[in-house]
Amino acid sequence: MSKGGEQQDNEGSNNEQNRVCSWSLPEEIYLNIFSRLHIRYLIRCRCVCKFWHTLISDPYLVSMHLTHPQGKEPDLILVVNEYEKDDESGNYRTRKNLYTVENIGCNDEAVKPLPLPPIDLNPFAFCIKASFDGLIWLTNSWTPSSKSFYVWNPCTGEILRLPSPRTMMSKTSIFFGFDHNSSLNDYTLFGLFSNTNGSDNNLEAEVWTLGSGSWRRIGKVPFAPKFSTDCVSTVGALHWLSEDINPHSVYVGVCSFVIGNNKEFQFTPLPRKITCGNRYSIGSLWGCLSAVDYSFPRHIQIWILKQLGVKESWTKQYVMSIDEEDIFQLRLLCLLKCGKILLQYNGMKLVSYNPKSRKIREIGLHRFLGNRNLDFDAFLHIGTLLSPMPCNRIVYES
Repeated sequence: MSKGGEQQDNEGSNNEQNRVCSWSLPEEIYLNIFSRLHIRYLIRCRCVCKFWHTLISDPYLVSMHLTHPQGKEPDLILVVNEYEKDDESGNYRTRKNLYTVENIGCNDEAVKPLPLPPIDLNPFAFCIKASFDGLIWLTNSWTPSSKSFYVWNPCTGEILRLPSPRTMMSKTSIFFGFDHNSSLNDYTLFGLFSNTNGSDNNLEAEVWTLGSGSWRRIGKVPFAPKFSTDCVSTVGALHWLSEDINPHSVYVGVCSFVIGNNKEFQFTPLPRKITCGNRYSIGSLWGCLSAVDYSFPRHIQIWILKQLGVKESWTKQYVMSIDEEDIFQLRLLCLLKCGKILLQYNGMKLVSYNPKSRKIREIGLHRFLGNRNLDFDAFLHIGTLLSPMPCNRIVYES
């Protein structure tokens, strides 16, 4: 192509961008429109011209997009365990790959591969711990002595490496949680640690606030966790299945850590009807703590807790039937905006339950990931432009 032709192409491209940017719209309307877009479209718009890039990069727009009801369901991030043979040893290893699931609950789900974070992660050992407001907390190893922590925004590619908590050097990590700290208007990471001998009276917790840039001990944890539990986040609190052990009895319930009060742990016993069985878990619906009882074949009950610390405030909300004969693991993921409940069971299937029609539909991951037995972890993910970097991040209004 001649030099003159290249110049014409460049002028044509600049003219096109100028036409886009010369729309006589108030800046408030631009911000209103951008705040409603799905993150994948917002990132594309940021590349249109300098004016749009400046608007979309503005902290006010990032805050609007984070808090604005976009009318879209959250996406899912899947950590899929895929088994491959080691040529040297001949043994099989579990390689982890990341995927996103879009349009959940809309009968036209799309599964797309997600590149690993821009760091030297071991694809056989990394682990996602939690996801909140578009930020993902992950580790690169299960070995405490070599474990590193990262906070990653997969939409922007920004990643922050955290030092290991001091407590973890002498103890074993049990689980971690991630939530918004309304009192500080910041994000808090929570870690629970135990002696390697499993002694319950040596449980300690530490928190990391993104704005402070350091771990801080918050002392002993008074209630012993059930070690197979997950950490569940609701608005302003983290929860896990626990036991309240005293000389006369053992109560099974939920230990809750209130984010705004770094020394407050609350215990809420589960209803006897749940704990008399041996298969139950906790989750979150409508921002409330929930309990799921799946002790009986083909039968699931979902309970809602209206007030922390009050056993009598548990209310049975849903009863559903499912074709699966043996459910040995069940996770309540969320209540979708369309009114359906999203669940994962046996680590291999995603289903949505419609309370109105009382119908359950399996989300067809096999169409995208192959016709094989899938083994995966699922995490809710709302794409945002929120930065994990303290120097790049503005603490936004609630």
